Amino acid sequence: MNPELSIVIPVYNEIEALPLCYKRVSHILKTLHISYEIIFIDDGSTDESAMFMSDLAENDENIKVILLSRNFGKEAALSAGIDFALGEALIILDADLQDPP
Repeated sequence: MNPELSIVIPVYNEIEALPLCYKRVSHILKTLHISYEIIFIDDGSTDESAMFMSDLAENDENIKVILLSRNFGKEAALSAGIDFALGEALIILDADLQDPP
């Protein structure tokens, strides 16, 4: 069964922000009592972002990770995440928490 909500988060060299991003977004989603997926799209990061997201996905069944082969830009990363999303509704967030979840 598809999740009710998909959260799509493009990522490029955000290792500093990712732990807080995951903590805040997943905490809020758990309080909603709906099915959800969080899709992180790594846009060719050169830091440890991809490894961190892959570790999250191994430990949280709600996390999906797309690893792009190189930096294609935010729009391409978003497009990949949107195409992959299965939720009935979709929300796009920035990994740096520029906008509060």
